Amino acid sequence: MAHGVDAERQLGMVRREGQSLRSASPTNGRRPDRAEENKRRLEDPNSVLLLPQTKAGMACVSMLYMFDKVIHRLRRAAGSHLSIEQVRNELARVEQWVARAKGLLRELGVGEFELLPQELYPDLKERSVMAARRNARVITPRVGDTVRLVPVIRALDSALNSIRLRAEDLSPYVKHFQAVDELVVALHDVIGHVARVTVTEYEPRGAVKAFLQEGKESQSTLS
Repeated sequence: MAHGVDAERQLGMVRREGQSLRSASPTNGRRPDRAEENKRRLEDPNSVLLLPQTKAGMACVSMLYMFDKVIHRLRRAAGSHLSIEQVRNELARVEQWVARAKGLLRELGVGEFELLPQELYPDLKERSVMAARRNARVITPRVGDTVRLVPVIRALDSALNSIRLRAEDLSPYVKHFQAVDELVVALHDVIGHVARVTVTEYEPRGAVKAFLQEGKESQSTLS
C-alpha cells in the first residue's frame, strides 16, 4: 500500500477525507436505512458506537461486522467441524494483527489504558444523536475478540486523524501512515482466511473495497 508516500499527498488525503467522513450532521434523508439500523442496534446494551474519521478507520470499522461473523462461526465450530488446533491457528492470526497494531500505537505515544474496552458515549440520548451522523457505525459484538479489536481500531483512527490535523510537519509520519494502510490490508487478509476456513462467503464492499482499490491504484502509479 502506498497511501502515505509523501507529506504533500497526505495533506491531499486530509482534504478528501474531511469532505467524506467529517460530519456532525444527521443523514438528512441520505441512507435512512443506515440511521434506522444504527438506532435499532443501539437498543442492545452491548452495542458499540464508532465514529471513524479517516478512510483507514472507516475501512477497519466496516470490516468489524464480517470479522465478528467469521470469528463467531470459527469458535462455534471448535471441536466439531474444525479441530481445536485449526481454531487456535486462526485466532493466532488475530493476535498477531493486534500485536502489530499495538506496537504501532506505542510508537505514536498511545498508552495501554486507551486500548481497554470502554464505551465512549455512555449517555443514551447522546448516543442516539451521535448514531445519526453520516460516519456513525453501530455493532453488537458476539465474541470477545471483536470487543478487544474495537479500542485498537478506535485508537488507530484517532491517532491518524490527530497527526494529520495537528502535526506541523507530516514527513516524520510517512512510515506510520503506510503502516496503518498495511494493517488495513492485513485485517482484510485475516478475515478472508478465517472465511475460507469456516466456508463463509466474504467479498470486500463499500469503504473496504474502495480503500483496497485506492491502494492498488497508488501502487500502479508508483511502479
